[in-house]
Amino acid sequence: MIVLQLASALLFAMRALSVSPLPGQIKNLVTFGDSYTDVVSLSVLSSPPLDLTRLPLDSQDGHADGGILWPVFAAQDGRFSLFPFAKSGATCSNALTPRNFPSVFGDELPAYFAAKANGSLGHLTPAETVYTLWIGTNDVGVGTLLTGQQTPGVTLVDTVSCAVNWISTLYKSGARNFIFQNVRASSSPFPGIILTPRYALGRPTDD
Repeated sequence: MIVLQLASALLFAMRALSVSPLPGQIKNLVTFGDSYTDVVSLSVLSSPPLDLTRLPLDSQDGHADGGILWPVFAAQDGRFSLFPFAKSGATCSNALTPRNFPSVFGDELPAYFAAKANGSLGHLTPAETVYTLWIGTNDVGVGTLLTGQQTPGVTLVDTVSCAVNWISTLYKSGARNFIFQNVRASSSPFPGIILTPRYALGRPTDD
């Protein structure tokens, strides 16, 4: 039954993603996810879109290596308007993997729909807007699925279905272009699945 539910959800996602945008078509980038995507703390604005012209390069650093956070880089390089809703520490749903942090369904999507309703997003033309989700590290890591601290009965299938339901929720509101980003698998500070035994023992970096 679970397999059928997941297959149905993935089929919906495949249909939603079946038509690719044309070059130059996309004008807006709307981001959801965790700390890998969170640029809100760097914003000098209280609401989206993020004004990239008011963020000097040295203030866009969200990485230990001095690199620019990827949504800022992507928006600059693609000349997109950036609408950031990702929050550090997020999971897809705290109902599945409880944490004392925001979640996509508990916080990020409500914030997006509230901004859409009050007009602060302006008019996001569906054909010119892409929505992206990078989530999963906190859902499957220490303190959640990896160490058995998820809601009883919740499995990886539920967290994947939650991410697919993000597409379904936005699709029903008019969104048409989506990007799923893979969970980081093997680099510091979160080696994830490939180094699971080391991660479980509290040794998330290579010796």
